[in-house]
Amino acid sequence: MKKFYTAFLFLLISFGAYSQCTPDNTHTLPGYLPNVLDTAFVGENYEMVVHIRIPADTTVTFFGQTIVADIDSIRLVNVVGMPNSFSYQCNVASCTFTPTQTYCAKITGMATNSDVGTHPLRFAVIAYASADVFGTRTSLPAQADTLDQFDMIVDRRGGTSSIKELIQDKAFHIYPNPTQKQFNILLNGVIGETISYEVVDVTGKVFAQESITLKSANDVVSASSENWAAGFYFIRIQNAKGIFTQRLVVENY
Repeated sequence: MKKFYTAFLFLLISFGAYSQCTPDNTHTLPGYLPNVLDTAFVGENYEMVVHIRIPADTTVTFFGQTIVADIDSIRLVNVVGMPNSFSYQCNVASCTFTPTQTYCAKITGMATNSDVGTHPLRFAVIAYASADVFGTRTSLPAQADTLDQFDMIVDRRGGTSSIKELIQDKAFHIYPNPTQKQFNILLNGVIGETISYEVVDVTGKVFAQESITLKSANDVVSASSENWAAGFYFIRIQNAKGIFTQRLVVENY
């Protein structure tokens, strides 16, 4: 069975024991908010709440047959790589998440000098799903994996800008967002710099990808979303400053 949940699960950042965060139930589409983790600074209290809603189904390959599987639940069992001065909490016991409900998680801590640097996070997860196989409702084998698609950055004040600050400084900008048939990515950088991007949905399916060599300090790339289903997508951009993610909302037209 292929990894039907891989791209979405990397969004389940910093989930652990029970916490007092309150889910924002206005989020009714699969996805997560906010789009990125901010940088943690040495000696400053850090707290960040992430809201999560998992998808209800996905396409899987089972015994050579392509089928639609219902995601029953996703459980985070461990996060490896987070600095020792930080902890992660989720708003439900056992950190088990089911479709049709919004959850939240919270990261807290205070970074020390020894934490400075980039910390690749590894998420040990187990996903459970079921599907109609040869006409019979079947529980698919639980699938365990370790995902490594997110970094936590710790810095000192006066050092590198935080991820949020880089976005606010318009290292890149997506518009219109929400969109219907087309969107644009404004890329700010150095002439001759190569920047790559890809667009994925919450199941990991790639809808667009491209590498661009900047011909000016402010290049615009346009992409069509005309045949995409309404919902959340995620644009990952890699430039000289690192890898950044922003959410794109596609609406019906």
